[in-house]
Amino acid sequence: MTEKKLTFSAKEHLKSRKEISRIFTNGIFLYSDFIILKYLPGEHQKMHKLAVSVPKRLFKSAVIRNKLKRRIRESYRLNKYILYDYSEKSKVFFNFLVIYKHKEILPYQKIEEHLVILLNKLIEQA
Repeated sequence: MTEKKLTFSAKEHLKSRKEISRIFTNGIFLYSDFIILKYLPGEHQKMHKLAVSVPKRLFKSAVIRNKLKRRIRESYRLNKYILYDYSEKSKVFFNFLVIYKHKEILPYQKIEEHLVILLNKLIEQA
């Protein structure tokens, strides 16, 4: 990727219930201490698509769940060039789901660190 595009447009959001359920049933899992990443190679697409989930059973407050989702999306937005550099060479794009699994609210830096680790693992496995 010649220049980093630091955007996260609506086209990059994974919204399809059908595709999300397909990821849950057939997806490949990657784990870190605080985050689970489930992914599948996308079919006939030219960009990566992301969905973020923070379980209600961990955080009852919607304000906190939304705060954590914003932190995850922001860390993805700033580090998605890792995936796009790989995709330029391989022409493979992914649909993936990031699930927050820690019982405490983590600072942004910790979330970003673990998301980058998972993105690098994804590239190694693909």
